[in-house]
Amino acid sequence: LAVAARQPRSIDTLVAERRAVLTSSLESGTWMRMEDMVNKSLVGVSRANAMRRQPLTAADRYTIDFDGGPHFTGHDLVAALGDLIGDGRDSALRYMEIGVAQGRNVYGALHVLRPEWSATAFSFERINPPFEEKLRRMAGGQPQVQVLAQWNTSDRALFRGMLREVAERDAGNFLLSKGRKSKGHPMGFKEEDPVTNPGFFPYAVTRYGALRTRSGASKAFTYIHADEYDKNAWKAVAEMSARDGPWQMVLSDAEHTEAVVQYECDRYESSKVVDFTRWFAVLWDDEMMSTYCTKKLQRLSPKPLAFGAVKVMGRTGTHVWQFAASLPMLATRFLADQMCTHRVAHHLVHSNGKDSTCCVDDPALTPPKRPPTALLGLD
Repeated sequence: LAVAARQPRSIDTLVAERRAVLTSSLESGTWMRMEDMVNKSLVGVSRANAMRRQPLTAADRYTIDFDGGPHFTGHDLVAALGDLIGDGRDSALRYMEIGVAQGRNVYGALHVLRPEWSATAFSFERINPPFEEKLRRMAGGQPQVQVLAQWNTSDRALFRGMLREVAERDAGNFLLSKGRKSKGHPMGFKEEDPVTNPGFFPYAVTRYGALRTRSGASKAFTYIHADEYDKNAWKAVAEMSARDGPWQMVLSDAEHTEAVVQYECDRYESSKVVDFTRWFAVLWDDEMMSTYCTKKLQRLSPKPLAFGAVKVMGRTGTHVWQFAASLPMLATRFLADQMCTHRVAHHLVHSNGKDSTCCVDDPALTPPKRPPTALLGLD
């Protein structure tokens, strides 16, 4: 690939690396303990109550620990885009994942993304104890841990104002994933109270340094335990961006509603999450990329964007991830060629408006629907 100092890895290489990382992660034990999932000091009142009402089954626990198998997964799409964004000249690149659950995906990214990439997790819950133990093992039991910021209250006024605007615009309807509609406001997890649930606080930004990946690279990982709807959290993100630099790849996998996705996209601009003058990618799980976001990202990028929809194997089966990316044309062609070669069902719209799809010749691999774009005259 002429645009890169190093050849991007093939899909089969990325799949093999991801499986090896997730398999070896079990050397320190399982990824999830039920006693943690019902602990309100760790996961908050809403999640703890939900887990008590409907505990995870043995099958759920198996899939949480499973390495993902030989199929193309979201882990692999993140790694593929990471290879294409990193051109060998950047001394540091940063990946952010919003909504991390047990932490397997961001842990895999930390290992599989190339040495110039560090990783950040942004999640409502405190860090999952088994995940933290795996980070400590990466540092030989002695990670360099630094608390960069902490606070004890949240301010959701900006988020509530945005919800009112969306309700007025859409006659009270809020779009959920896959076009479903809901009249209820998507308020996410209950706003926690430091008086009634003191163990859940403070909200904090914590950095773990001197982590050694399977490839031998030394990396840093940052965990943001915060209320996504809290302007204080995004202030902390903005301070991180100013101090350490922005993120060039972001995965949105938190609350799956159109209003929340819109709120996040607005924060990418206001908190300077992404440097839009460089190559970047923003990804969404469960077909949550909206025209609102694609148009905003295109307005912020000086280069025309590419847009993609890819069928990936997830913990509960096949689902669709979407992305908007600023990449060289050769890079998106390489990605399309790889997905066609390895029979990954996709619909990719290149920055010149040309489409790539796979695999219309196989009923079992029907490509996903065309992703929303910001290309004039093509939507």
